[in-house]
This record gives sequence, structure tokens and C-alpha cells, in this order.
Amino acid sequence: MDIPKILLINGTSEKFLDIPNILKGVDAQVVRIETKSNIVNYSMKNNYALIILDEYLSGMTANESIEYFINSEGTQYTPIILMSSIPTKDFYKLPCVHKGSIDFIQKPVPKKIFLCKVKLFLQMYKTSIALQKSRKTLYVSQKIAHVGNWEWDIAQNKYTLSEELRRIYGIKNTEKNRDLKELNRKRVHPDDKKAFE
Repeated sequence: MDIPKILLINGTSEKFLDIPNILKGVDAQVVRIETKSNIVNYSMKNNYALIILDEYLSGMTANESIEYFINSEGTQYTPIILMSSIPTKDFYKLPCVHKGSIDFIQKPVPKKIFLCKVKLFLQMYKTSIALQKSRKTLYVSQKIAHVGNWEWDIAQNKYTLSEELRRIYGIKNTEKNRDLKELNRKRVHPDDKKAFE
């Protein structure tokens, strides 16, 4: 697996220069930008595991930056840690907070808590990548073997079919899941329908 990337967006204020040094002990590549103009360039070029955003960035408020990332295709699902000196109660009043995966840490940044949050998000990213890889392997394996799998939610009496099983059954991906018995009834040979019922 490639080394995860962290996008660190912070100004040059002396108070916050230690953040890059704190991140040196983390197993990730840190891409640091300090100006509004660089946000577009760097955010489009990479897939980031995490965005760490300082509220002070020349030319853009924290709310504008978060709005940009939430509305950009490459970063819309990337978690964001906002470092800010605003009181916690005011953070939850920001319009952008309820639109995406945003965490908040108040300045001055407590090193241990900050590192725990960063490591947690990196672990979540690695787990997500491993899960995607596993799903892809399962998909390819099922396609090669011409087998599929299904899950049945007994309480709802609904099923979920793998893509290959949908292909085998001739069910389009756009079709809604129906009752499991109805699904199988249509595929039972007419001579066997009485036994199936």
C-alpha cells in the first residue's frame, strides 16, 4: 500500500510552525500548503487520507476552505481536522460543520490528542483501502469462477446480491431488491414449482 498523504493547510504564524514537526513521527507523507492559490493545485493532484486545516490561511476563511473540500470531487469524503481558537460551542455553529466529516481541535493544539486523532484517521483510511482491495479481489474472483453471493435480511425479507450473481440471474443493477421468495420463484423450473412452494 502506498504511504497515505496528509494535506496540511496552515499559515506561517510562528504559533503553529510546530505542527509539521509533530507530524514527522506519523507514517504518512505531509503535503503542506500556505496559500489559497495552492489549495486548488494540490487538492486535485492527490488522494488524501486526511486534511488538517488551520483556521488562518491567507485569502480564505476556514469555512470557505471546508466548503471547497466538501464540494470538490476528489476531497468530498476526506476527513478534515480543523484547528481553531474559536470556542467549541461556536464551532458547531459554522455552516460547513454539518456537511461533512469534520473534526475540531482547539488551539493551542494538545500534542497527544492531536496525534491520536491523526493516527485514528490514518488507520481508518488504511482500513478503507484494504476493504476496497478485498472487494475488488472478490469481484474479480466471482467473475472468473462465475459464482456469486447474496445476503438476506430476514427481518426485512430483503436480499442483496453481488454483481456477478445479478449478472447470472439477469437482474439489472437498477432493479430494486424484491422479496427473496419472489426472486427464486421466477427461476424455478415449472415442474418443480409445487415442491418449491
